[in-house]
Amino acid sequence: STQSTWGFGQTTTVQGIKVGAMADNSHDPVRIEVFQQDGNRWKKSYTLNGEKKKLLQEWTFSKDIEARDFRLRFTTSSGWAPYISTVEFLQPSFECPARQRSVSGTGGVVKVKVSESYDDAEECVNSGDVSRTSSDLELTNDGCDQIVGIRFQDIRIPRSQQISQSYIEFEVDETGSGSINLDIQVQATSSPCTFSDNDNSISSRPKSSAKINWKPSAWSNKGSKQQTPDISRLIQSLVDRADWQPGNSIVVLISGTGRRTAASFDDGRRNAPELYIAWGTGTSGGTSGGTSGSTSTNNGFECPIPNPATITQSYGVVTSKIADGLDDVEECENDGSVDTDSSDLEMTEDGCTQIIGLRFKAIDIPQGKNILESYIRFITDEKDKDTTTLDIHVQASASPCGFESEKYTVSSRPKSSSKITWRVGAWDKKKADVYTPDLSILIQEVVNRADWVPGSSIVVIISGKGKRVASSYESNEEPATLHVRWGDDPVPSVVHATGKASSSYLPSNMFDGNSKTTWNPTGKARHYVHSVVLMFAQSSRVSAFRMSIVGDNTHDPKEITVFAAPSSIGPFRLVDTLTGQSRQKVQDFTFANPDTAIYWKLAFTTFSGYQPWITMLEFTATATARSSSNVQNLPAGQCAAPIDYMFAIDGSGSMSTTDWADQKQFINVFATQVGLGQPNREVRIGVCYFGTDAKTISPLSNSPSDLSDELAKWKLPKGWTNIGLGIDCTRNNFLNDRPNSPKVTIVITDGENNKGLLSKARDTARQAGIIIFAVGVGDTFQTSPSTQTSNGLTSSGHAKLEEITADPTRTFALSNFQDLLSKVALISSIPCKETCQDTCFATNKVTCNPDGDCVCMDGWKDYDDKTKTCPNQNITTTAPQPKCDSTVMIVLDDSCSTAAQWQGMVAVTKRLLRINAKKLAVVLVDTTASLMLNSFKTNGTELIAAVEAIAPCQPGEVRGSNLDLGLKFARMRMGIMGGSKTLYFISDG
Repeated sequence: STQSTWGFGQTTTVQGIKVGAMADNSHDPVRIEVFQQDGNRWKKSYTLNGEKKKLLQEWTFSKDIEARDFRLRFTTSSGWAPYISTVEFLQPSFECPARQRSVSGTGGVVKVKVSESYDDAEECVNSGDVSRTSSDLELTNDGCDQIVGIRFQDIRIPRSQQISQSYIEFEVDETGSGSINLDIQVQATSSPCTFSDNDNSISSRPKSSAKINWKPSAWSNKGSKQQTPDISRLIQSLVDRADWQPGNSIVVLISGTGRRTAASFDDGRRNAPELYIAWGTGTSGGTSGGTSGSTSTNNGFECPIPNPATITQSYGVVTSKIADGLDDVEECENDGSVDTDSSDLEMTEDGCTQIIGLRFKAIDIPQGKNILESYIRFITDEKDKDTTTLDIHVQASASPCGFESEKYTVSSRPKSSSKITWRVGAWDKKKADVYTPDLSILIQEVVNRADWVPGSSIVVIISGKGKRVASSYESNEEPATLHVRWGDDPVPSVVHATGKASSSYLPSNMFDGNSKTTWNPTGKARHYVHSVVLMFAQSSRVSAFRMSIVGDNTHDPKEITVFAAPSSIGPFRLVDTLTGQSRQKVQDFTFANPDTAIYWKLAFTTFSGYQPWITMLEFTATATARSSSNVQNLPAGQCAAPIDYMFAIDGSGSMSTTDWADQKQFINVFATQVGLGQPNREVRIGVCYFGTDAKTISPLSNSPSDLSDELAKWKLPKGWTNIGLGIDCTRNNFLNDRPNSPKVTIVITDGENNKGLLSKARDTARQAGIIIFAVGVGDTFQTSPSTQTSNGLTSSGHAKLEEITADPTRTFALSNFQDLLSKVALISSIPCKETCQDTCFATNKVTCNPDGDCVCMDGWKDYDDKTKTCPNQNITTTAPQPKCDSTVMIVLDDSCSTAAQWQGMVAVTKRLLRINAKKLAVVLVDTTASLMLNSFKTNGTELIAAVEAIAPCQPGEVRGSNLDLGLKFARMRMGIMGGSKTLYFISDG
């Protein structure tokens, strides 16, 4: 071993070392022992393990060490002398990253309280020991003379402004009248950090040369306020620094002899020290504030807004784990008492009914971004199965402070207008992961605030009845973790997947970011081509993807065929056919011709013919920009134009009271999602129930409170399942009411119709222009691997739901009613898009293209986004034809035999789509038949664009022709239409 000694000449704090070597193996240090001089002896502080063949290595000590002299002892693996090129001792910086705030006005008053536990601290002068969590501040003697540090955050004063008055106000914690002599200084840096618990971490900070002497008079009344002398010249010295920025922090240091005892942050936020500053040319010297400019205060549950995090991506996932004992607390409802260091979290019964507060820090999401998904993960601490219902709110603040031991620190906080009800299932296993329902509407409410900045904290408040016990920060297991997926996310959702997937091998495992979870579709014979249909949040250009697999040869994909489509049922166009590699766990693929679409389909053929085992799919995707520069950026599910929703909910005898409550909760959450009652949102919601009969629970209304109140009045009716009466009830509510707004009925049921004539009610509603969606919940509608359809239903389940809608694209199948609550964002977003109202008003001159962009109809131009009109006629277009009072459908054969004639067939189709008909539609037929754009259109503009986008059959691709199916499909779709009907077939055979 070889050792060397370094001397600094004065006591120096060291937090780590950096060592440079020659990286030649024989002479590289593999062990470094660090000693500090302690009186007349050397005390070993750390033993560090080094690596061979590294030019530079760095270590950070778990706790800073202080001494005048240090010794390092190096040992090599070969026993030869070490070759050391550099040694650097790393010292702590008391300077934190600067923040910058915009400040208006020429003067004002700033009042800032200490806002965090570690922002006021005491250091014993003799020993250097630091205390950061004392409930009081002894100025300065408490067994030894102390130096007290106090940090005030977010001082919003422009650089070089005049400081006319400043002082600190303390609250008296103990009375005292003895002799006392104090000096006040400030830390001589522009953006000081909070205090650490390292020895001498207060006294070692650089201090201002100027100081203010303070000899307080007697403090006679506990709870009274006491002020320091004017310290404006100390504050002036900081504001005049070249590196000062508005929004920086200020540290005040108080030393001396004697004793006065003030309340600290940990005695209660409202009792914490407060800094007062009057600044600018327009301020007065009084305590009433400035005569111009603004007053900034911080004295409640709102902490200083953090320096905004820099975020460049348009999407992301945030995971925030409870990181402090004061960030998960329990408050007893009876007396407001607070437990800040419990080893578990009882939600909510623990001798009294409790309210749980959770604070998640560093939520790096830009203001106003869409929240796609959010939940909290808990680790179970006890087994419980008693009935438990919890309400989840968030604090209605952009930057909430942490909790404290003061009474009512949780319940007195302002809560969000929205809440999520969590009916918690049995916890039958300890140390298991459990998840809340989707919390995206709560997170959205906070992120939409005008004062939200990325990097702020979010407080979640949980109340209710029952008992579930989860791990806390103080336990041995992981504390609560908040997960948020936000933005224009290139991580798609799974619309459909082949095969049968058990709970351990779901297709969503490919997108959970965990390489240890797998999609493993089973239930099919060997050589079955498994596929997955994916939906992006919006139309996205995909140029490449990465596939991670198990890599066992048997289940490795040999070929991946990629398709894209405007809807979940097609028509899918071929994008690329890619060749996979055996036993290569991570493979990257780039498309020869990148494509743009919302829906994507990947079909996998493995080397052995067995099902694929895929752990992750990661796409290189870019959301396509809107063509209009002023399109409103609305949250998912909210429409810019008027829209009316009527729910028909199941009140039959097969429903439980919990299912009934879940349906009503879904509607309340749905109302928030679509913006009911928000300014500039012309949306209304009403509700009917159906059983043996059907009645209106709540008529169409734009009031969230009226809707919620009406829903709360109704108990489960029971009886038969007469869905037809439920649809009739919704239609009657739509009659003679807002004739120009789209009308949407959403039917929710757990079983098939067993009373009354459903088809007549359905057809009557559709002829009245009502769009019908059906949500099937429960075993009746679950997947059977042998008869699975494109929407993931059994053939019998599909038929039962399609009987309600007459359209397979407007059906959903969910496993249970809790799952219903997690699909609010998905279900609410579709009607808005289908009615072409998500970005513009459809008038006689304006329509939407397939991407939802506002465009002019044929014959008009110069779309104006502000007025939502196309003011000028396109003179190059022929005059509109006379109106043809007929519904026109074109059946277009796109089988592979048409490839040579395809362009001519498209040209004929486009000419026919310019007929000024009552309604127009196109059906694509090969081996299957599908309705383009999923609906009939009143003009052909969108259909022409969609037909132009169809790719002809590619070499090697197989598309058969089933014209009989096309005819049957056309007859079915046109059979419900009134008036004259015309059908064109375009085919080569």
